[in-house]
Order: sequence, then structure tokens, then C-alpha cells
Amino acid sequence: MATVNTNKLQLRIARKEEGHPYAPHPLDVIAKLRDRDQPVNGLAVSRKPGEGQVITGTVPANEIENVRADENVLSLKAATGLHLCLHHSVPAIHCDPESLFLGSKNGAETFPGLDGSGVVIGIVDVGCDFRHKNFRHGNMTRIHCLWDQSATSGEPPKGFEYGREITAEEINHALRHGEAGAYQALGYAPPIAAHGTHVMDIAAGNGREEALFGGKPSSPRPVEASHPGIAPNATLVFVQLMNDPDGFLGNSRQLLEAVEYVFEKADQLDMPAVVNLSIATAGGPHDGSTLVEQGFESLLAEKPGRAIVVSAGNSRLQRSHTAGTVTSGQPVDIRWHTDPGKAKNQMEVWYPGVEGDPGLRVRLRTPGGVTLPQAVRQGETWDLYEDGREDAAPLGRISHREKDPDNGDHQIDVRLPHLEGQGLDGRPWEIELSREGTGVSFHAWIDQDDLGSSRFEEPVESHTINSIGCSRSLTTVGAFDTSERESLRLAYEVTANGPTRDTPRFPEIQGKPEVSAPGVAIVAARAHGGVTVMSGTSMAAAHVTGMAALLFQLAQRAGRGRLEIEETRALLSQGNVDAKNSLRSIFNLDKKARSAQFSGGIGGSGG
Repeated sequence: MATVNTNKLQLRIARKEEGHPYAPHPLDVIAKLRDRDQPVNGLAVSRKPGEGQVITGTVPANEIENVRADENVLSLKAATGLHLCLHHSVPAIHCDPESLFLGSKNGAETFPGLDGSGVVIGIVDVGCDFRHKNFRHGNMTRIHCLWDQSATSGEPPKGFEYGREITAEEINHALRHGEAGAYQALGYAPPIAAHGTHVMDIAAGNGREEALFGGKPSSPRPVEASHPGIAPNATLVFVQLMNDPDGFLGNSRQLLEAVEYVFEKADQLDMPAVVNLSIATAGGPHDGSTLVEQGFESLLAEKPGRAIVVSAGNSRLQRSHTAGTVTSGQPVDIRWHTDPGKAKNQMEVWYPGVEGDPGLRVRLRTPGGVTLPQAVRQGETWDLYEDGREDAAPLGRISHREKDPDNGDHQIDVRLPHLEGQGLDGRPWEIELSREGTGVSFHAWIDQDDLGSSRFEEPVESHTINSIGCSRSLTTVGAFDTSERESLRLAYEVTANGPTRDTPRFPEIQGKPEVSAPGVAIVAARAHGGVTVMSGTSMAAAHVTGMAALLFQLAQRAGRGRLEIEETRALLSQGNVDAKNSLRSIFNLDKKARSAQFSGGIGGSGG
């Protein structure tokens, strides 16, 4: 029998009981089954990524309890919401044509003709400007296909249940309508200055668009071409994430299916593939055990020549993590300042599950000083009301979940979605943790996007890493600053810190992030024309994604075939990413052998 994800699943059950208009819609889920080929009544299976036990699908609100009680269901989780997390940066990591050209530069051998040819780069994001010249060869697109998960009309990809798949032929037909008519002809237009267009250009733009900031001339000086990205001749696959009714940029079910889609397209083309995930979520155990991460691991283990690159997140200074130790007779108060102006006020506490241990007791005090009359123990859930009275206005819910099936640990979940108009006068909520017995350590995270102002009064800046980037086989990327000078690599102060949460069940997970790349004031493509400037670990991840494409291309060209994921990660995870060091490490050949091997390489590095 599965342990249910009590927070979001219970919220949907409560909405159904209250007659909420959104309740009848099926809930996106990720589940782990004993036998994924055995049907479960009430669970509509969508996809079975990789060869593991994880599946994606949907469950109606009135079937949640029945599905979780099925003996074939080991774990059932509601899909979690996601959010978004060149001129100096490309030369700084030696991915510009001059650095890669065959010859000797400062005594170091370099590599010619590496441009991502024969490799798929998948971008899972929002806003693909197919019209932008950096993603075209003349008037022909470089985009093999675009899956718009948010589309409500059109044919979805084969084997998937929603959205619209847009082919290269359809894009080329739209481009023949010219700059003014292309978006309307295709029935798809990205938001102005969309995040996904900027990310894709860093990884794989070819520099054919004029470098007009904001898409318009700003001075009488001659306009230069924009700078090429890392892998300017890679084949592109873009997945436009769906905006869900709760205001997130898609969810973890749609994310896992998006990654599977990219790898499926690469298999059809018989190419290796790297997927860029410049998106993040803050909730979860931060130990690599989430079902979406298990799904990623299964896809990467299925065959060589695959990689997933994830941004570390920009949350180090958000005051969104705290930690401590609770001992017998010495309770710990977590002081949490919520944001009444935003509907999402959610935090999680995770602590180790030990057989026979009574666990923590939880009491909640409101900013007005009212204490929840009962302690919430393991396995219990309580609704929260204004002034502590059940006849008062509802504020939210607190759940104390026992032994999560994916890591064996305990979780306390506090959701306060109904604080509008509360006017808390700067006073915090207090979550008191107490126990009997030996001390137990805990970690707490606030689940919010980069714009949220909910915060802990006593934050801890470690363990702030993106919670979908904690598993072993993913490459998680932090950012450094090359905006002043390409050789000056100052750490970007908002980059989320590791390590992942220490847990005996996953001792092999290494520190995160494993690598850093340029991420400050990066000039790259602007949706609807020209270029724009963005900063963050999203931009850093895109550099490493392009670097992975060059590794895959070089391995194939030298007869090494498809790289296994462990080898790919080792080549990428070398502190600050540097193309020449990683490319040189792939073979460890002496200078003469390397010169002979690459003298007949592909010419040029433009698209």
C-alpha cells in the first residue's frame, strides 16, 4: 500500500468535499508501482519513462484514496509546480571558434570544427522564438520539432495525451509568410523576451541575428552580428511547458514526459541528446529520492549518449531554508514570515525516519499568539482556522507524514493559502518542534518562486539547491560572473548552495552543484528579435548543455561512440566548466596522436 502525498493530494480531496470548481479535474501524478504493467483502478497511466517502476498519469479526486490503497502502488505523488530560475561568456569557457580551432594556443592543443553537429539539444522551458534568425539556416528552421504542452488544439505527439506537436515542416511553412506573418501562420508566438529563447541561444544559437538590444537600434553605430552559442549546429527540440491552473510553469509530471519526449526524438534521429532544464522547485527532500528524479535516472540509465543538465537555482539569499537539531526537553521554534499578498505560503520540514522512534511533535502559533491546541503527531493532519476556532475563516492545513515511501523519512507540511487580508504586521508564524529521546536533525524549506517574499527569520544558506537537481546522474550547474572580464570568474552570489540533504539511503550522491558556468549579464537572443540580457543559473546551465553537446560530437567523431552517463558527468563536473580541459580529458592522448586524429575534422563552427 502506498503512502500518499498528503499535502497536495489531501488539498484536492478537501476541494472536492467543499465543492470547489477545480476539484473535478484529474490531478497530475507520478507514481511508483510494484509492477508497472499491472493496471490500477482509478489511475490513468500516461507514460512509463525508462525501464524503472516510475509512471506518470492522472487520478480523479474521488479516486485518490482508492488508488493509494492499491497494493500495486508503492508511492503516489501529486506533480509539483515548477518555475523559471554571450559576448564574454563563450570565450571565458573556451567554446569560441578561436579556442576550438586546431593548433597550439599557449602551449595547449585545441579542437577544430566542434559545433554540436549530429547531437540533439533539448530545451524544456517557455517561449521558443522559431522566427529568430539564430535558430535558422537562411529561411529553414534548425528546430526539428516543438511540443507545445499548453496548446488546447492540434495533434499531440504520438503516445502523449495533450498539447500540440509542431514539426519542422510546419515551422518552415510559417517562415515563408515572412517576419510579420510567421507567428500567426503557425498559431504559436512566444512571449516577448521569453526565457526559453534566451536559454536556447546560449546553448545552440548560430549568431545570424543582428545584435540589436531590445530588437531596436540604440545608436548610429554599425550593428554587429550576435555571438554564436556553444553548439551552433546542434539539432534543436523544444518543449513549451504548460501553465497549470495553480499558476506554476508546468509540473513535474509534464517535465518528466518532456524529457522522455526529447530522448525519444533523438532516438528516432539516431543521435545522442542533452536536455537543458533551466527551471526549479524548492519543495521536497533534497536528497535525490523524488519520483521525478527517479524517472530521470531511469531515462539516463536506459542507454548511453544521454545527459540532463539542471540549473542549481537562485535561492541562496532568499532566506528559504533553515535547519537545526531537536533534543528531548529542548524544543526548537521555526519563525516563518509569510506573505499575505500571495496565495502560495507553503513550507516543508524533513527529518530522518528511524524504526520505533516516536518522531517530532508539532505545534503552531499564529502571528497573533494563538497556539494550535493539539500537537500534530506522525500520521495526523489538521485544518487551520483564524483564531484557532473551527467556525472561523480557514487558513490552511498542517500534515505530518510518516515514512515517505521513497526515502523512509518523515515530512511536516504547512500550507497557508488563505492569508489574503490578514495583515500580519511583520510578525511570524512559529512552528514548534519537540520530542522525547535522543536528538534528531531537521531541514525546512519554503516552496516559492524567485519573486516570493516568504522567509525564515533565522535562515541557513546551505542546502538551497534546486530540489529537482539532487539525484546522482544529473549535472547541476551554479553560476559565476564574467560580465566585467572573461578571465575574472567571481561566484554569482545568489547561486543556490549544496550539499544535498545527508541521508543513509542515498550515500553515493555527491555535492551539488558539481560545476559552475557564466551566468551574469549574459547577452543572447531576445524573443521577437534582437538580443537581451539575463542573469541566473538558468543561463549557466545552458552553457554546460552546449558543452555536453560538443563532448558527444567529439566522442562520435573519434570512434568512441556514445558516452555513458557517468563518463559524461565526470567530464562536465570539473569545477568551473572549461571546454578545452573537458575535451582533452575525453581521450588523454599525447599531443602527436591527438593532432593526427583531429587534422581531418569538420571545418567551421558556424551554423
